[in-house]
Amino acid sequence: MLDENVACIIHKGMFRRQELVQLINDLKNAEN
Repeated sequence: MLDENVACIIHKGMFRRQELVQLINDLKNAEN
């Protein structure tokens, strides 16, 4: 689910790369 959400955000171009990196890091931390 998370991967699909991230892919959707990337596709829409709502976030810049740096923001995406932070978002992905937050998701990884949430899983742990």
